[in-house]
Amino acid sequence: MFDRILHEKRELWGSHWTVISGGEPFLWYDNDWDLMRLAKRHPHDVFMVYTNGTLIDDELASYIVDVGNITPAISVEGFEADTDARRGAGTYEKILRAFEALRKHGMPFAISITATRHNWDLVTSDEFIDFYFEQQGALYGWIFQYMPMGRDQSLDMVVPPEARVEMSRRMWRLVRDRKIFLIDFWNSATVSQGCIAAGRHGGYFHINWDGDIMPCVFTPYAAGNINEIYAQGGDLNDAVNSPFFKSIRSWQKDYGYQKSFDETGNWLCPCAIRDHFDVFSETVTSCGARPINIEARQAIEDPLYRAGMVEYGREMAKLTQHQWSSEYIASELNRSK
Repeated sequence: MFDRILHEKRELWGSHWTVISGGEPFLWYDNDWDLMRLAKRHPHDVFMVYTNGTLIDDELASYIVDVGNITPAISVEGFEADTDARRGAGTYEKILRAFEALRKHGMPFAISITATRHNWDLVTSDEFIDFYFEQQGALYGWIFQYMPMGRDQSLDMVVPPEARVEMSRRMWRLVRDRKIFLIDFWNSATVSQGCIAAGRHGGYFHINWDGDIMPCVFTPYAAGNINEIYAQGGDLNDAVNSPFFKSIRSWQKDYGYQKSFDETGNWLCPCAIRDHFDVFSETVTSCGARPINIEARQAIEDPLYRAGMVEYGREMAKLTQHQWSSEYIASELNRSK
């Protein structure tokens, strides 16, 4: 199935970039196939692999280099205390050994960071960047702000709106002044023309380990299942042309994708589920999207959760509207004169 998806997306859309997440991808196997053999079978593709790094020793690092088209993105939550608190005692030391092995074999690698209310200040600090990029040799980094989905969903760990605005300023300073290759999944939306979910051109969608097809890894509501689509004689085009995906892409266009800058919505608040939850929840319901687990169903039905998410989006809009108008729209107006 995995092999077919890789062939098909390349043939249908010219897609050569695949992101693999977990569980732990380096533990995956299917009969005689594992991730390394599959990547080697597709030499014209590149695989970015989100990993906890604990399995990357000298032997695996050498194998990754030999395969040649895998770039690991290793999860860290800060320094030792923060990382081990979330990922288990001893994980941080194993990550440092993984970095050492990858550096030894000349393999470019990244870090992947989950920013929360508790660590956002640290993971956007010069101290953090100095250590992981300058000392440990990370080539690039991803910041994913905590999404309150899953068991016992709560907004308690979400990066507060005021902090998210400050994160954006810090991130762009690191990119522009220090030339750090850093991407914040939400705060970098100004360079991607907003939301990239639901199979938008130049964007992506997510297929989980059960074959459920979701607009984004952070939206646990399925438009269908790839196993069922294939069993019925369909292909990946059927996956991205579901009413759910089409509705999200329609919202993206209405909000500003491919419009002139003076018609564009605030891309500092780009995310349907995070910044426009009222729109997103109505889309889930009207399109009959299927929650992939009980927690996702509870989230879409819980009025307190809905109220909290909607208020979060409104606060972000309030905090960023002046910045959007003055730093983005006004600068474009001046440039066009």
